[in-house]
Amino acid sequence: MALEWPLVLLILLLGPVVGSFLGVLVDRLARGQGPWRASVCEACGARLGLRDLVPILSGLLLKGRCRSCGAAIPGHLLRIEIAGLVASLIALILAQGPLHLWLMAGFLWCLVGLFYNDLLSFLLPDPLTAALFLAGIIPGLVLAAALMTVNGPPYLMTIASEDQRPYAFSVLAAVIA
Repeated sequence: MALEWPLVLLILLLGPVVGSFLGVLVDRLARGQGPWRASVCEACGARLGLRDLVPILSGLLLKGRCRSCGAAIPGHLLRIEIAGLVASLIALILAQGPLHLWLMAGFLWCLVGLFYNDLLSFLLPDPLTAALFLAGIIPGLVLAAALMTVNGPPYLMTIASEDQRPYAFSVLAAVIA
């Protein structure tokens, strides 16, 4: 199924933005800070303006340095933004429709955040882990339910006895998820 170009463009633009937010989460959670305060240079304390916060582009134009003091900005922040874009590209290549695209992009973005958080702080924060779980299990359950109703019972359901079918459904949903 071909995706509409506005959706493709939106997912491509959202990838680095989500990656940038994940970078903020990874960086600040490791230091015990909340993600909602204004972004500042850790070296000089200068508040970053909008032109300093454009994902990927700002990092490349400023050569990974603070506009005010020239201090190095951690390289993992740019890498997370690029990983967010790569996750968007993978979702676009593999998606079978708009809903599948959103679910896959969300799933991959969560994986990016968990990967970098684990890499840098050896922690897997509960909000990202829960989002990843939901992005994986809900589509699996929906797909399993669709298989049960649209195409008739799958093979597992035809060989299971009447009292075993709820367990067979659970196994099928877990395998699909």
